[in-house]
This record gives sequence, C-alpha cells and structure tokens, in this order.
Amino acid sequence: MRTRIRSLLGAFLFSGDAVFKKVKVLSGGEKSRLALAKLLLEPINFLVLDEPTNHLDMRAKDVLKQSLMDYDGAMLVVSHDRDFLQGLTNKVVEFKGGKIREYSGDVYDFLKERQIDSLRELEVKRDARNAPKVEVKPVVASNEYDREDQKRRDKEKRAIEKSIVEAEAKIATIEAAVTEFERKMSATDFYSNQKESASVTQQYQAKRSELDKAMAVWTDLLEQLENLG
Repeated sequence: MRTRIRSLLGAFLFSGDAVFKKVKVLSGGEKSRLALAKLLLEPINFLVLDEPTNHLDMRAKDVLKQSLMDYDGAMLVVSHDRDFLQGLTNKVVEFKGGKIREYSGDVYDFLKERQIDSLRELEVKRDARNAPKVEVKPVVASNEYDREDQKRRDKEKRAIEKSIVEAEAKIATIEAAVTEFERKMSATDFYSNQKESASVTQQYQAKRSELDKAMAVWTDLLEQLENLG
C-alpha cells in the first residue's frame, strides 16, 4: 500500500520531500491534486467532478486527465475546460429551458452539432435571451418634472444598451484570443521550450482573467438595464 500511495502521489506531481508536507501548508492547487488523488484510492465506481481543473496548471491538468482516462468507473464531469473534456467523455448533457438533451461524443462533437465555437457562446446567447426587452413607450407626463425624468431614463437606457453591445463585442474578441492560446497549448511539442510555454501559459491565464472581468461587466450592465425598468 505504501508503494502504491507513493506512486499515486508521484503521478499527481508530489515527489521527494513533498510527500511529507503537512496539508495545511499546501497551496490551493496542491490541495486540489491531493483531494483528487485520495478519490482514486477509494473503492468507488462513480465520480462526480465539479470544475476539477480549477487551480490546476497545465501539467497537473494533464496528469488528472490521464488518471481519469485510466479510471474504470463512470464519471459525471461539470467543466468549462473543453481541452480537458476532449477525449475524456463520451456523452454531453445540456440543460436548457427546463429540459435535458443528450449528445453523443465529446465536447467538440457537441460544439460542432450546435454550430458554435465555444462554450461561452452558449452563456452569451442564453443571457441575451433572458435580458429584459426594452420598449420605450410615450409617456404623458403630468408635469414638466415627469417629462424630464422620463427623458433622463430613456437616455440612460440607450447608453446602457450601447455599452452592452460594446461589451459583447469585447467578450467575443477575448474569447477568440483564449481559443488561440488553447490551440497553442494543445500542441504535442508545447512543453519542449519551457521558457516559451511558461510565457504562453501566463498570457493565457491573464486573458482568462480578462474574460471573467469582461463577463462581470456585461452582467452588471444587464442588471442596470433591468433596474431601469
């Protein structure tokens, strides 16, 4: 058992003196790797994984993916990391409009059938459909103050709507850059140049962070528009 544990720890990038570290001193990524390694030691035949690649670097993701591909049981995986999902799953389940639809194949087969380029597109389209529809109706104001207030609100709505369009264009641009970085990192010789791969990985993480911020701005604009009524 000791040999098996050491081998499993080594597979999850814990080697040498690192295997004797206390859990409390581990980083977030190391704790995630340790939790996943413990799962594979349990006599279970069904895993439920919610965003298992969070806090993991590219190498750790590869280790986890290979371990799961060697796993004999069934898995239910929730993830936005399509490179991680590619080849790992054989069915995609979509929850939409209170209904469940199944697709055969992995995430790329799903994207191809839906005729979209990224999972983010689904979120943008879904939230756009749920966004409040703005209909500006003429208002008969009882006094000058009411008329001026309505003009101000209409002006604010137009400004927010314009900002939403700009935010969606920015999100699309960032997503294209993220996709390009993912394409580079999926190359078989990506890690052959350690300095270059580290630089690309850093740029990729920065771009993902930029995407998260852009999505937050877009969501905030939708809320502002809804609050204006």
